[in-house]
Amino acid sequence: FGEDRYRQETLTHVASVIPLPFQVSHSIDAESVRPGASVSVTVHYANVGDVVVTNARVGIETDSPFAKAKSVSVGAKEFPELARLEPGASGTLTVSLPLYASIAQSATNVYEHLMLTTRAFGTFDMPDVTGATTRGGELSVVITSPAVLDAFARYVAPSGDQIGRGPLPPITGEPTSYWVFWNVRGTTNELTNVRIEGELGQHVSFTGRQTVSQNGGVTVDGTKIVWTDASVSPTLAPGSRIVGIAFEVSLTPDADQIGTTPTLLANIRLTATDATTGAFVSASGATITTSLPNDAMATGNAVVE
Repeated sequence: FGEDRYRQETLTHVASVIPLPFQVSHSIDAESVRPGASVSVTVHYANVGDVVVTNARVGIETDSPFAKAKSVSVGAKEFPELARLEPGASGTLTVSLPLYASIAQSATNVYEHLMLTTRAFGTFDMPDVTGATTRGGELSVVITSPAVLDAFARYVAPSGDQIGRGPLPPITGEPTSYWVFWNVRGTTNELTNVRIEGELGQHVSFTGRQTVSQNGGVTVDGTKIVWTDASVSPTLAPGSRIVGIAFEVSLTPDADQIGTTPTLLANIRLTATDATTGAFVSASGATITTSLPNDAMATGNAVVE
């Protein structure tokens, strides 16, 4: 400092470390790690010290975008045995971590083979210490792919071009055609044995006109419209190709349908197998009727005359 010089000396401080008496670890039911479900987590806890542990609370924490909560925990209110743990006491309990059915692209920067990574934690009191925290090791499990199935119909394309034909509103005895659209999106793993089907409504038929983004076109199986493919690549990543299926159906209402809003396609469902986890994947699409709220020309023209 100024003209004065001071030599720095090494200072050594020895602090004793007290081993935490409360330890936690956990295991996960891998089959429950699927979007829209609640993951079942078994937490193992033990007092490995020689002092009494009180007011214990245990749980798990995660940073997964699929998790509805970043941590879930339970305490003595749910499990009275956690109120006081004598040396050597141990036990297990189960907590549930609910997952979202799907996530937006903006929720993650990893788009394929997403993992659910969790860590067990515990808080507790011990003599002369309040609110101590302990953590166990991490576990990572691949999340079964979500799947979103959009299902809707149009009489007029978003561009304004008329793609449907026939009277609006539908008239008894006269055909009115609509285009039905199925889009598969939001998937994070490859899907195999993919099948999408929907049941044709009363007096509704497939005209044969269609366009699909991959594989073969739709087919008719009795009263069902069916599309299949051996494999569908992940679709969550920006720039990935969303699977699109479009086809035309025709409604010729009868007198019994006057004053009603007929169903064009019902019980729309996707089924597949996750190629990574081997789990069954399914998604449902909305029932499609002649009420097309997002179609300017068809709005208000759904009821049969």
